[in-house]
Amino acid sequence: MSIEQEFADKLVQYKHIIYKVCFMYADNKDDVNDLYQESVFNIWKSYQSFRGESSFTTWVYRISLNTCISDFRKKKKHDYVPLEQQVDIMEDCERNELLKEMYSLIKRLNKVDRMFILLWLDEKSYDEIAEITGTSRNNVAIKLHRIKEKLKNMIMDNLIEAIRQLKQKKNAVILGHYYQKGEIQDIADYVGDSLALAQWAARTEADIIVMCGVHFMGETAKVLCPDKKVLVPDMAAGCSLADSCPADKFSQFVKEHPGYTVISYVNTTAAVKAVTDVVVTSTNAKQIVESFPKDEKIIFGPDRNLGNYINSVTGRNMLLWNGACHVHEEFSVEKIVEIKQQHPDAVVLAHPECKSTVLKLADVVGSTAALLKYAVTHPEKSYIVATESGILHEMRKQCPQTTFIPAPPNDSTCACNECGYMRLNTLGKLYDCLKNESPEIKVDAEIAEKAVKPIKRMLEISAQLGL
Repeated sequence: MSIEQEFADKLVQYKHIIYKVCFMYADNKDDVNDLYQESVFNIWKSYQSFRGESSFTTWVYRISLNTCISDFRKKKKHDYVPLEQQVDIMEDCERNELLKEMYSLIKRLNKVDRMFILLWLDEKSYDEIAEITGTSRNNVAIKLHRIKEKLKNMIMDNLIEAIRQLKQKKNAVILGHYYQKGEIQDIADYVGDSLALAQWAARTEADIIVMCGVHFMGETAKVLCPDKKVLVPDMAAGCSLADSCPADKFSQFVKEHPGYTVISYVNTTAAVKAVTDVVVTSTNAKQIVESFPKDEKIIFGPDRNLGNYINSVTGRNMLLWNGACHVHEEFSVEKIVEIKQQHPDAVVLAHPECKSTVLKLADVVGSTAALLKYAVTHPEKSYIVATESGILHEMRKQCPQTTFIPAPPNDSTCACNECGYMRLNTLGKLYDCLKNESPEIKVDAEIAEKAVKPIKRMLEISAQLGL
């Protein structure tokens, strides 16, 4: 077999690698073929001297990359190069949106960075990349870490811009709870606690509401806005407190206590709200309870901790449903005391859904919005924050010089307390949600008709009280 035929046979096995490298550096489709021919020509020129000091694959990568990176490439065609059965990477990418997006991002990197990430995407080991690029394994690790962070930021920027474009195109509004991830709070049109989100939903003129929170928040928005499309990024984003109060059992509990006014926390399903007289949030619960006569018999559900706190500050004796939020139940009294000893001047902020033992340690007890407001009003202080750690994003944003320490849970492996349900929402899911207009919140019409009354009553009382 002649050396020319031997080389042609090898080229059939390795031309996919050469094309992939060329595509990464080409400006257009014609340029891919020009670079391919230039690379093959350079491989052919040195083929006779190849002695197997490295693998043939490594050698092909090295020459192809050097050809493409070089600023002195000839860009001329070599007609004798065998081009049959070419692999057209560009067409592959055009058929695959994800691959196309990835390659378009990689092409924004400089030439050297492009080389490293290409080899990594080809599943080359750090040792193989070091051999191909002629650098150390440690240097490969450092470079790849830096490049991946750069790509991550580029992907995030692209995703954020795509979400903004979709939002504008579809006349959508994004509502985000304080417990969401920071990047979702940053892209939301409005960020707030449950009361604020309900208020914004009730007055929006958008055609689509995207509720970045948990399921009951989406239900509340849908009940208030039955003619609007209400979406959530992840239908699995539920609520442990809402789950602790099944509608059938709560309805039976209400029937067993005739003559009681039923006050339900907003963290409930629409079906529970449907057997409720008035809904409350942690922002307005105290004021709404106090708006009833002192001798009013009241059922309060589902959060026993919030109910106990309201009883203690109002002197009431409400009948409480035995439910709780798994996040606020988990704060460790012992660990808060330890942190307080290390930071004696720190102010302890606590949400009223916390256990009474935690609330006794608190200097300030209030809703998420109230805790944020206190911190913003007193930025010179430092804080230990006993509520879901998502609020720290907005606190640090508004008070960048202030020290905020998340109160830890009982779990010794965690430094802060996060709601796993809230964390299910991501920018990627938010994009898909807007693009596909799904998942969509649906509420039974009969339930919605009953549930909207106590929600509107809450909004009316809150407006009267200036909340």
